[in-house]
This record gives sequence, structure tokens and C-alpha cells, in this order.
Amino acid sequence: MELHSLKQSLCLLPLLALAACKDDDCGIGAPCPTVVREVATINASLSSDSLLVDDVGQVTAVARDADGNIVAGAPFVFLSSDTTVVRVDSTGAILPVAPGEAVITVQSGSSRGDVAITILAKTFAILDAGGDFTCGALGDGRAYCWGLGDVGQLAATADSTCFDELPGEAHPCSTSPARAADSLAFVQLSAGDSLACGVSTTGSVHCWGANAFGQLGDGTTASGGPTTVLTTRQFDVVAAGTRHACGVAVDSTAFCWGEDSLGQLGDARRINSATPVPVVGGNRFHAITVGYRHSCGIAADMLVYCWGDNSQGQLGTGLIGGSNATPAPVAGGFSYAMVSSSFNHTCAITTGGAAHCWGANENGQLGTGLVGEASGQPTPVADGITFALVSAGRTASCGVATSGAAFCWGLDSHGQLGNGSTSGNFSSPAAVSGGILFKTVSVGTRHSCGIAGDDTSYCWGSDVFGALGDGSQAAVRGVPVRVDLSR
Repeated sequence: MELHSLKQSLCLLPLLALAACKDDDCGIGAPCPTVVREVATINASLSSDSLLVDDVGQVTAVARDADGNIVAGAPFVFLSSDTTVVRVDSTGAILPVAPGEAVITVQSGSSRGDVAITILAKTFAILDAGGDFTCGALGDGRAYCWGLGDVGQLAATADSTCFDELPGEAHPCSTSPARAADSLAFVQLSAGDSLACGVSTTGSVHCWGANAFGQLGDGTTASGGPTTVLTTRQFDVVAAGTRHACGVAVDSTAFCWGEDSLGQLGDARRINSATPVPVVGGNRFHAITVGYRHSCGIAADMLVYCWGDNSQGQLGTGLIGGSNATPAPVAGGFSYAMVSSSFNHTCAITTGGAAHCWGANENGQLGTGLVGEASGQPTPVADGITFALVSAGRTASCGVATSGAAFCWGLDSHGQLGNGSTSGNFSSPAAVSGGILFKTVSVGTRHSCGIAGDDTSYCWGSDVFGALGDGSQAAVRGVPVRVDLSR
């Protein structure tokens, strides 16, 4: 075949592109015939099916013909079913506007592909106050921490320097929420004295911060992290304390790790462990909490069991002094819906909404109306308020009433009670200022935080290391201030 005829034959073959052959290639003075493949289906996909208001996402699409072959270069038009929720530009960039749900449509000719998207508000679903730092998680599991960051308890690089109450002593800190453990998503978080732990969406447990006693559970005593707790179990809940931590696995068995000098791991050995050890006794737990050197949990029978240090009666067994290396039931036989332990005291809510506290009371943290004498058994909090939840801090306690009103009691040295005062002791519940209705509240060493009914987060108390998250470093805030989530 002559070269000219070969060229002509090739040009007459069906083409996949839209370009036409030129005269000098075909030698026929007119464009060669072309075949354009029609788009039959569009497969659209999102970078994420849920985004926060401040996020930017991407929709991508693949066009195919009736035979399932990819149609390269197909033009796309991107549309949103509700531009008050989300917008999409000509490149497929997704621009969230407000919380809600919408459908993003990708069109090419007469074909279309639809994909649903949810836009979430950038608000905390979890908020926990620790020792001069705070951690929280958004609705999609992203974690943030702020405040003091001297031993890695922020799981993020501190972006500021804070000076404590002793002149000249500088410490790394973050005064507004910093993205923490950014490769993980959490369903539960707990901030302790200088460590924090969380349960990921896959059930794995991760801890970060101080680790001198193996309280990070990674088999070492090196501080920092976040690191993965060494266990093959999946967990529902974890609680971080001062020198130890505990958790409840999905099968309701409890495990603890870290310091065990007074039996706070509950394994009857009194030997420190840098990996989880099972709590003995055969109880099945659905909640667990830890203090300085004691631990408590609610078992399947709704009774609270405690173990570890009892020097201030914080185990609630009816005795003051000594320690228990295995779980012992709290006196009184009450059925409890929740329990919270801190430094040397414990508080709990009965299934009927009554608040009980036991243990140390040198600052009125038991809320009984008295200051000074410790209690070795559950004692009703004064004023007969019906509570939905309670939180025990180092020397103070707070609770949320069923009405949503928040009350705090105990030491108010740094405004941690939120009632406008910044000194003294309050031995019975005092209302948190501002008239804010809360869903949750958490008390740390000398500050407190809570999530309001409209999902806004507030903190109050010591802001020496930026633990209030309002973007500033101040001595104290005696009333709630809003946590700054703008960055």
C-alpha cells in the first residue's frame, strides 16, 4: 500500500478525540470523520462525606460511556441542592457555609451523578478540664488541646510561652485550641493532671503527656506521644488521672496501667505496670474514673466499686485510712448513674438524680455545707438539687442540674467555681454566673469548663497557662468565657 493511501485509511478510522484530521494528513480537503463517545453515567465522590463549616473539600467525578469506558475530558458542571449549606465552585471545590445537609450534583450533558454531604458546626462534642490544660473533640472526632504543654500533654506543638505565678518561670503553652493527635479521630477523651487519653473511632486507646510511671500504657516511661496503649482489646471508655489511667473494654472488663503503689490498678499486686492489667473481681463495668491514687467504676449492678488509696475515705467504703488493692463496693447500696473521681475525693449521681460525694473535704468539695472533715461514705450534696451529671476536680466539684443550670462547690482560689468570686471556700452548691444552661461540665485542677445547650464551649478559673482557651493569658476568670475555636 502506498504511504498516501495508508495515511488516508488511518484517518478514516473512528477517533476517540474531538480533533479532526487536517487536509495535508488525509489529502482529501475535508476533516476526517470522528466518533464522539456519549457520557452515559457519572460517578461522583467526595474527599469527605462530612465537613466542618471552616473546612474546604473536593468533589471529583468520572464519566463513562454505555460500555463502561472512561470518557476522558468530559466537561462537568457542579451544583449544590442548598447553597445556604454548601457551595461548589467550577473546579469542584466544596465550600461549607452553615450546618446542614445537601446534595452535590455533577452534570455532563444529560447525565448526572449525585452525592450527599453533611456540614457540621465547629463545636465541641466532648470537653474535659485537666491540670492547667483542657482537651476536647469535635463532632467528627478531631481533637484539640490547649493550656500548659510542658510534658506533651497537648499532643501538639505549643505555640506560646506562658509565665506562671512565680515571676520568671516560663512554660510552653497554647492559649487557644490547637489541633491534637491530628492523625486520629476520637469518640471519647479524658484529661488528667498532666496526661490525656482518648478512645479512637476504631476502639484503640491513645495517651500522651507525662509517663514517669508508665501511665501512657505504651510499655515505656518516656513522656510525650500520642502513643498507642499496648493492648489487643478495643475500648469503650478511658480515664486519665495523675500517675495512672484506666479503661473499660467493649466486653465491659476493666483494665488499668501506671503507678500501683496503693493498689490503684486494682490487680491485687501493687506493682507498677506500663501496660494494661485487668482489674480483678470479675465485675463488668460500664463507667470508670480515676483520681490521684484511687479508681472507681460503676458495675453492671449499678453499684460503685472503688480501689486504691483510702487515706481520706475516697473509696467510700465506710472507712477512712489504708488502701484496697481490689475493688470494694461503696457503702450504702445506692444505684448510681455516673461517677467522677479526682485528687482525693469522689462524687456520683444516683439513678434518681441525687448527688453524693465522699473523701477529702478540706475545701468543702463534698458540698455538704461543711468544710474540713473527710467522709468515708457517700454524703448527700446540700440543697437537694436534682442533678444530671457531676464532675470532681482537685479541690472543687461541679454539677449540671436537670434544668441545665450549673452549680459548683469547694475551693474558689482561682475562680474555678464560676460564681464571680476568686477566693474562699463554698461548702454548698453555688450557681455558675451568666445564666448559661449547660449539657456538660468538667472540673480540673484550678479551672472548669462546660458545653452549653447551644453547643458553645465555656471555661472559667485559672488562665495562667491559657487553659481557658480564649486566646489570652490572664491570672483568673471568675465567670465563664467563651472558648475561641476560630483557628
